[in-house]
Amino acid sequence: MLSLLVAVVVSLGLPVPAWADEGGAAPVYFVGIPNLLWTDLDERETPAMWGLLGESAAASLAVRSYGAKSCPDDAWASIGAGNRARSNYGSGLACPLGSLIGPPLTTSDGAWQLAGETQLTASNRELAYKTKPGLLADLVGCVAAIGPGASVAAAHPDGVVDRYRKAIPELPEEMTQFGEGCPVVLVDPQAPVYGEGAERAASAAAADAAVADLLSVLPPDAVVMVAGISDASMPVNLHPLMLRADGYADRWLTSAATRRDGYVQLADIGPTIVTLTGGEVAGSGMTGQPMRPTESRPGGVSDTVTWGITTNLAGQQIPPLSDGFYSTLTILGLLVIAAAIVLCRRGTRSRRGGRLAAVLLPITLAVASLPVASLLVNALPWWRAERPAITLWAVMVGICLVLAAVAWLGPWRRHPLGPPTVIAAVTAVVIGVDCATGASLQFNSLTGYSAITGARFTGMGNYAFGVFAAGAVMAALYASWRLRGAWRVAVIAAVGVAAVLVDGLPGFGNDVGGVIALTPAFILAGLHAMGRRLSVKKILASLLIGGLTISAIMVMDYLRPPEQRTHLGRFVGEVLNGAAVDTLMRKASAALGTITAGPLTLLVIGACVALPLIWRTGVVEQVVARYPVVLSVGIGVATVSVLGFAFNDSGIAVPAFTLAVAAPLLVATAARHVTSDGVVQRNSSRSR
Repeated sequence: MLSLLVAVVVSLGLPVPAWADEGGAAPVYFVGIPNLLWTDLDERETPAMWGLLGESAAASLAVRSYGAKSCPDDAWASIGAGNRARSNYGSGLACPLGSLIGPPLTTSDGAWQLAGETQLTASNRELAYKTKPGLLADLVGCVAAIGPGASVAAAHPDGVVDRYRKAIPELPEEMTQFGEGCPVVLVDPQAPVYGEGAERAASAAAADAAVADLLSVLPPDAVVMVAGISDASMPVNLHPLMLRADGYADRWLTSAATRRDGYVQLADIGPTIVTLTGGEVAGSGMTGQPMRPTESRPGGVSDTVTWGITTNLAGQQIPPLSDGFYSTLTILGLLVIAAAIVLCRRGTRSRRGGRLAAVLLPITLAVASLPVASLLVNALPWWRAERPAITLWAVMVGICLVLAAVAWLGPWRRHPLGPPTVIAAVTAVVIGVDCATGASLQFNSLTGYSAITGARFTGMGNYAFGVFAAGAVMAALYASWRLRGAWRVAVIAAVGVAAVLVDGLPGFGNDVGGVIALTPAFILAGLHAMGRRLSVKKILASLLIGGLTISAIMVMDYLRPPEQRTHLGRFVGEVLNGAAVDTLMRKASAALGTITAGPLTLLVIGACVALPLIWRTGVVEQVVARYPVVLSVGIGVATVSVLGFAFNDSGIAVPAFTLAVAAPLLVATAARHVTSDGVVQRNSSRSR
């Protein structure tokens, strides 16, 4: 696929991104405060930051560096690299309060040298992100540092720090002289926020006093950014970030990396500083994206702080609940598979098979509804409840029961394919509409993604893709089963094209691996449903079409202005700059790592073990003989599962979530057939 994309790019003569010339913009001052949270901001206790927030654009900052938890040196290194970095001082349950790498030392010729830069560079060179500490200083030419942590971000790759001092100057003249000729001044006020209660309030006030001291020696119109850059321990948080610049007041901040108003990530700080000084980051090696202000931010400072506290609360609920949700999906899926084995092996030989089928039908419909219920629950602010976990599960179960009842009792119940079609269609439509309208249901959800982890902020998540693909393939094929000829082709093609576009288009799903998996799945399943024999050539042709489709989408995205590109277009830039192989290797490594990372692997193994046990049973043979489209659905699901695993960094989770929907609905199809067609009764009467 990479070779195909290169060929498309070269044939179109697209320009290779180049570094821009250095600009002459006003100096930028950045203040990083470890462990500063939205809850620390108060009009009376932290008046300087409160006032600055009123003059600034704001965002919640995801401080994800290389590890799950970012300590101060991890954060400063990430800022200096414009990428996720590690410092080797982020292990353990708690973070140090300040930098352990800085400050720099003076050399014999009077220069400043960060002794730990060599080790920092070597440590990050081994990472899959190919992080390069020191890029910020190289891109802007000169960075002045105040405080030990700031020197970590300010150092050049060779460890040289252009200027350094321990504390904020007391007079404006001193600050002017210190920063003269340097477009960037980074400040570590050595005032981390820590503790609880009165101790935390006092440390937040000390950090605010440091910000006030800095503002007092700067011009009133100085470009200033203040952010909480790291955590003290697990669980991690979203932190406040405010940026004061001309025209930025009363706006949210966003970036091409998050594409969600009010959210930015740690790696975006470095590129933002570069662009504020008039520089350009495209092709530089920084993977973060420059922040930009939105049109407006409604409400006042108090409203912004309340919003920040709420967003952090919502994001924090998901990570601790995820393992339980995945385990529940796995256990329910395995139970459904076990019941399917019993049904298929006994269903044509005893009355118990009929009773089992009657019980299985509503249960499998409810189980298949669980993934989409985990998204629909986000229409309610469940995280604000006194017991959010209990509220979440109670509402999800309620949604599952309602969807199962509608599918089971509606007018479509008379046809064996009717109830499963309803659940599949609802699943596909909900996720498709969500992607087309900003992905608010996937954001901070169990089947979507969490802002806290900083992996994705909008578009089609990998877990949701598996659910969406299963629903779309099954709904399209089942719904078109009664149609013939051109009408059947039209329905399958229309749903397939719509699903691929929703999944892949920038501004909708923004999903590379999904398009590569979903396109061949619809082609192969559709061909089989039309009675065409599948061959190696047809399989290869479907893969080629999938590759061409995603290549066209990525090139289209690349042709947009840099600030509007998603990661699809940025990958084209990586192809042109020779960095694409590293990205692909990182994603492949992540995918392989998921095999042993959680319970979802057991669901995939269970399905693989069950398939040969039920394949030649009477129930399966009868269902496939009467409804050949069931086998077509199986082909589509298998294609999505295999290619989804191969081309998504979530790896085994993609086939697992696909099976979480497809397996119960296929079992529901068999159960509905047994109960509606009298398979058991006829065979039982013959035995008598």
